[in-house]
Amino acid sequence: LVRKFFTHYGFHDGRIIKALRQNILDPESGRSRPVLVYRVLYNDGDCEDFMHHEINSLRQVYDRCNVDPKAHPEMQITKGSLFETHNDLTPIVMIEGHTTPSDIRGLHPNEGGLVDIKFCQAIGHPWTLIQADLKKLQTNVIRMLPPAESIVVGP
Repeated sequence: LVRKFFTHYGFHDGRIIKALRQNILDPESGRSRPVLVYRVLYNDGDCEDFMHHEINSLRQVYDRCNVDPKAHPEMQITKGSLFETHNDLTPIVMIEGHTTPSDIRGLHPNEGGLVDIKFCQAIGHPWTLIQADLKKLQTNVIRMLPPAESIVVGP
């Protein structure tokens, strides 16, 4: 199972229905290389294709077994969750809270979409508080860090 957040539609669950081998252009080498692309069929009938690292990220971020997809965003990714990401600017991220953007708050007041995060460059470095787009964060996680690694308290 895979869970993903969609603006105006909330969280949806899907399952991998197919793995396809496709060639993509490698920007570093300029050559084509084969990759696996996973096709996900969501419970509402929509389909979407993901690269392996995106599927891995979604599976690290969301607890699909114990949290209903209709639950509030703060139940989907709880405060204090700690992640290592693919982003060089925010390599270690801790969830502080969730916010619904003002342009959709009137229609979907509890939807979420923005994540209040603290990030640091490495374990033991100081934390910086920012707001991030959940749609970008959810597909850029390498792994959820276990509580033993959450000694990253910062100043």
